[in-house]
Amino acid sequence: CGDDPRAGLAAVVFAGFFYADPGRYLNWGRYTQLCGQVILPAILYQLAGVWRSVPLRKVEPFLLGLLFAGLFLTHYRVSLLACAAVLAWTIVGLVRPRARKGARIAGTVGSLLWACLLTFPWWPTLVSSGIFASLDEAVRSAAPPAGGWRNLPSAVAAATSQIGRAHV
Repeated sequence: CGDDPRAGLAAVVFAGFFYADPGRYLNWGRYTQLCGQVILPAILYQLAGVWRSVPLRKVEPFLLGLLFAGLFLTHYRVSLLACAAVLAWTIVGLVRPRARKGARIAGTVGSLLWACLLTFPWWPTLVSSGIFASLDEAVRSAAPPAGGWRNLPSAVAAATSQIGRAHV
């Protein structure tokens, strides 16, 4: 497929007309999650650009940070998925033989810092919403030995579902 626009169009048509999940999001009313999941592939593509470009273009980390900021402001849970992807991509990038690893790590970290700077006005509202206290409580309630770590995903989901109730 590569850069063939027909492949992208075929994927959108197939997903839109034959796959049931986009319709389920409409029924759930989770437009922000759907929007976040639309931004997530763009982040992965841009992250691949940061680790693939030879030499690293300065616009790649800038665009990655812009996408991260948009994703963070759109949906927090999908942002956690993006952070997990960045961590995994960075670990794989460090293990694989690749030239200029330092520049790629600097580009990735720089894009995350750029995203934090862009979303800085939202952080006081986020901190005052009690999300960090809810997340701490959720992690503590899911801690072993009684239930093991099996309860952690549901506890994190319960804690992050309260985020949207913060008043601006």
